[in-house]
Amino acid sequence: MARAREVVSSKVEACAASERLPWRISTSPLASTRVSNAVTRSALTTRGKVAPSDSRGKGKAGGTYEPGQRQGSTPGAGSSCQSSSASSLPVAIGPANTISKPTVSIHRPLGDNRRVSQDAAELAAWVEQTLGTDGIGLARLPVEASTRHFFRVSTGSSTFVAMLSPPDTEDNPRFARLARLFKRHGLRTPQIHAADFDRGMLLLEDLGERDFAQAYAIGEIDAPLAGAVRDLVTLQSVPGDGIAPYTLTRFRTELAIFTDWLLGRFLGLDVPMAFADVGEALIEATRSVPQCTLHRDYHCRNLIWRDDGTVGIVDFQDALFGPACYDIASLLRDCYVEFDEVRIAKWRSRFFALANIDCTEAAFNRAFDLTAIQRQLKAVGIFARLYLDRGRASHLGDIVPVLVRIARLGREYPETNEFSRWIARDLLPRAAERLEQSPCVP
Repeated sequence: MARAREVVSSKVEACAASERLPWRISTSPLASTRVSNAVTRSALTTRGKVAPSDSRGKGKAGGTYEPGQRQGSTPGAGSSCQSSSASSLPVAIGPANTISKPTVSIHRPLGDNRRVSQDAAELAAWVEQTLGTDGIGLARLPVEASTRHFFRVSTGSSTFVAMLSPPDTEDNPRFARLARLFKRHGLRTPQIHAADFDRGMLLLEDLGERDFAQAYAIGEIDAPLAGAVRDLVTLQSVPGDGIAPYTLTRFRTELAIFTDWLLGRFLGLDVPMAFADVGEALIEATRSVPQCTLHRDYHCRNLIWRDDGTVGIVDFQDALFGPACYDIASLLRDCYVEFDEVRIAKWRSRFFALANIDCTEAAFNRAFDLTAIQRQLKAVGIFARLYLDRGRASHLGDIVPVLVRIARLGREYPETNEFSRWIARDLLPRAAERLEQSPCVP
């Protein structure tokens, strides 16, 4: 099994390396710095560990991958980079915040540079015109699962974040509207200094370089979580007027991303019989708790841990009105970080007490777990879609660790028990086999 992990990781790493292109752009004629855009990511996924979940544990094809099984340790190759990405820190953090050796490192590529570099020159010119200055620096930030791209702007005396957000795929006026709405309610969303919605260019306040993933990786865990829980209570109190509801149709569409993109297109698997009942049970759980305003992507890469102890909130443009357990499940059962169950229970209970949610805590805890499963199934489908539809291999290594967590958590509930066993018996070995074959070729 350890050998399978090494093979898969090395292939993902090679695929990521093939996507590397210049990372730093500057309009200054004196600047010629070109640094690697690869960000080393590594982690350890074991029971009782907190770990950035780019852990690359893979089950050997043909065998059963046991959730919670302790993995062997394989040192990863480091890579020097000037990125502010939290995941560049190759550590795993246990309950006592002790640092363990990493297992496997992979690169986090910055996406399709060929297209973006054509637009970056126009963005740089627009930023210079907006700021009334020449010779700015644009440091490209790591991309995530969207069509948007971000750059840290340096003028020498101050910094901003420039967002390149294609208007044909992104609702930029909605982003601006939600930023103002959340800010009015005391949340630290970025101020929008300038915007050209027609061209998809926005100049934003720079909320800081250290996201929660980076804070977790150096042992800062409970203080950021306390801030995130506090702000989440505030966010959920924002009136839902003008915020679309999280409909049953949308939930079903999201589950179809898992069956279509991961099972069918990426792995060539049929949907198991057990999934029909599972899907309806997961959707039912979202209706078993009160509804409120949601961020809808409230995790370690979208939360900034600021030097003054406040939380910066980004990537909120997909906010909806939905189940009160959704965002706290996103925070504590993060796709990129795994917390031990003691810490999850502590902060889930703290949130429930502060939010004054009108249901029993037992009902909330059940909905929390089942909603986390729904969200993670959607996520692994999106990771496969990023690769197949956009040629982006940056999230392939996250698929197996997230599936392991789904299988482990699903065994705790009768509605998902049979499905979780199918994941361990059939899906995880097939996923490992698929990645071993060649993660760069569909």
